[in-house]
Amino acid sequence: MSNIIGFYGSVKDIGNHEKHLRRVGDFGGLENTYRISYVEENQDAVIWDKDEFTPLKNGMLIGENALIKTNNSRVSVESLNNEIYRMLPNSEFCLERTIRGVVPVYYGNIYVSTGDTIYGYSKYRTSCWTGKTHCTIESISNNSDVYYSYMEPVEIHEYDECGKAFVIVTLEPFQKCVLQYDFSKEMRERYTVAEKKDISSEDICELYQKYLAPVNWTQLTEYRKKENVG
Repeated sequence: MSNIIGFYGSVKDIGNHEKHLRRVGDFGGLENTYRISYVEENQDAVIWDKDEFTPLKNGMLIGENALIKTNNSRVSVESLNNEIYRMLPNSEFCLERTIRGVVPVYYGNIYVSTGDTIYGYSKYRTSCWTGKTHCTIESISNNSDVYYSYMEPVEIHEYDECGKAFVIVTLEPFQKCVLQYDFSKEMRERYTVAEKKDISSEDICELYQKYLAPVNWTQLTEYRKKENVG
């Protein structure tokens, strides 16, 4: 597979980030429905389907192990239960079988909004889990991610080799933290909070422009119809 992004070297890597867990039996099937709610026009986002990558199309329904690579595009995925995952270029998204069942696993620069749904648990591939939340996560180096909270606290947690959950850090509203990781260490020693502080006004403006501004997440023709522009 060419154009490797993040930590997926091939489809054989899907799900292997939890190989430290002791698994017995079936973890259950897909309990929610996910679809492509936005894919940037005339761009190169793709999805792994039937042993090859094919162009990603607006409105596609996404099933388990269907790996999305945004490449140079912006892509949004929404669920039947109003979860939203907005990804910038060079990001990935896949519904994978995990300790919490089949849930979204992603990587790159992504905005996550799960609100008060009964589902809502998802995982950033190189680091950790978040619960029902609104947050943005970005990869900033080969061993560091940054998490941003909005109007609600964000608890970042993981599961150890025995399948027990442990909290790494909790962000209060409008805070950010830099999380570093070392895959050579055991799970409970793997993550280090390198920085934690309040979000600046500049951060808020930048996050809004990249992830929340409606014009960036609506097909241009639809936006013009709604706003009567152009």
